[in-house]
Amino acid sequence: MQQKLCSRGSGSFLLERNGQACGAVSDSVASCDLPFRCPRCGEQERFRSLASLRAHLEYRHSYRSPDVITGGFSITGKLPDPLTANQTHSMCAHFLPLCPPEQNSYSGLETAAASAAVRRRLANILRAADSTMQRRLAKVSTELAQTDTELLCERAHSQHLAQERQEVANRERSLSRQVDVAVMVIAALREQLNASENELERREREVLTIQKFLEAAARQETCGKVRIQRFIENLLRRIALAERLVEYYQVNGSPPQSAGGQLSSSGLLDNRTPSSSQFGGRPPSSKPGGDRDREHRERLAQSSRLFCRPEHRDDIWNHQRRRQTGERECQGQHCITQ
Repeated sequence: MQQKLCSRGSGSFLLERNGQACGAVSDSVASCDLPFRCPRCGEQERFRSLASLRAHLEYRHSYRSPDVITGGFSITGKLPDPLTANQTHSMCAHFLPLCPPEQNSYSGLETAAASAAVRRRLANILRAADSTMQRRLAKVSTELAQTDTELLCERAHSQHLAQERQEVANRERSLSRQVDVAVMVIAALREQLNASENELERREREVLTIQKFLEAAARQETCGKVRIQRFIENLLRRIALAERLVEYYQVNGSPPQSAGGQLSSSGLLDNRTPSSSQFGGRPPSSKPGGDRDREHRERLAQSSRLFCRPEHRDDIWNHQRRRQTGERECQGQHCITQ
């Protein structure tokens, strides 16, 4: 029986050590919180289960101590159960009358038998209580392990949530920075767009100005072409007229009186000779030949100079045409009068 108790006690110690090694209970539990205490050692030695208490009593104390046998001790640190105390006193009272003074020889054997019966009964009670406590302890250990597992899971879940929260915060900060950068870029692009629109409007105004300038230049070019064409036509007519005049002068040798009248009436030639001839009472034919040649050369030079000046060309030619027409009319009237 002692070997069985020793094996059970060593097994309980191994279970207790394995439970402590596996982390079945936390390190924060103090020794004063354990349910069972040693009746001989007091509060200094407390135990988790009856098996560990029994192993402690087996190795360090004896079951035959008076306080253990009489039941006057409490392994839980509380007062003994009144029912257990009454049963113990009744058993003692039941065995004491059986030992009269005349039977002193048999008192030792009866006492030993009673002690053995008490020990067996106590062992049965302890075994039943130990099995109950072991079952409860196993259940509590299982629940504690489940609670620890759930606690670890919740802790891991909380850490995961904290990590996700940190990631979300970091992502929010990065997104806020990206939004700020995007706002700055949009503002810069808007400024560039406004500048581009202003530049485009300025270019459009320049294009309109250039178009107007080109249209005006085209109109001026057209007018210039027309004026050049007219000038060329007039120039060609004048050249033809000059050639005819030169041919006429070459054929006749001296310009006629009508041509001289045309040049003198333009206001640019000298009219002193005709006037002096009129007031002198001498005809122009009465001049000597040298004076006539000199006057002819001066008229040719003046006519050539006037012809080369562009601002007087149209007036000279128009005046010559009018003079020619007037001379023709005068000649016609002179012929009629004659």
